[in-house]
Amino acid sequence: MMMQTQQFRTRVQFMTLGIVLATASFNAVAQCPIPAPFQPITTQVQIETLPKGVQQTLGHSPAPAVAVGEKKLPHNSIQMVNFWAIWCAPCRKELPMLAKLKAQQQANSSISINTIHIGNTPAEKLRAIQTPLGAESLGQVSIDDFASLQDLGVMGLPATFIAINGEVRYQALGYLGEESAPLVQWMSCLAQAERKETTQKIIQKTRNAKE
Repeated sequence: MMMQTQQFRTRVQFMTLGIVLATASFNAVAQCPIPAPFQPITTQVQIETLPKGVQQTLGHSPAPAVAVGEKKLPHNSIQMVNFWAIWCAPCRKELPMLAKLKAQQQANSSISINTIHIGNTPAEKLRAIQTPLGAESLGQVSIDDFASLQDLGVMGLPATFIAINGEVRYQALGYLGEESAPLVQWMSCLAQAERKETTQKIIQKTRNAKE
């Protein structure tokens, strides 16, 4: 009887701790002010539903058994992917800011910044556009499948997604501006919130193992 009581108390303690951590994680995310023009995505979007070129840029393999892309999507990662085109003036205008943002986040392994060009354009031509803007570091990935992005509500360019732990959480439809500081602060805040969420998951997993 005493053993059952102790097990019950342990279960309650883990449940209580899980609730506290879940609340802390929610509050942490809520305390990250969202810079314009980003908005939360109300419909859950998994990376698996995006075009393969997008998945590969995010370091995700469309086929779990096959390694695609240079790296796998790490846990707790905050991934930004910006869609642009050479014919899009606002797209080209924000490339220097995105390159600066990527350089500023270089030391943070949990955050990555990438761009994807819409349209079948050789990498050499993309590089020729990026180099004078100091944006060659953003990569020269291209995809043709704009229809898949339209299904997500993207009707024009530029457009930017923020994925957290393999789930697209935010999107910005339009020009991001010239200042990188608000994005640096926001993405750093999201990374900290995600670490708290990971702690919550570890506690929940431990609790489930003890039940």
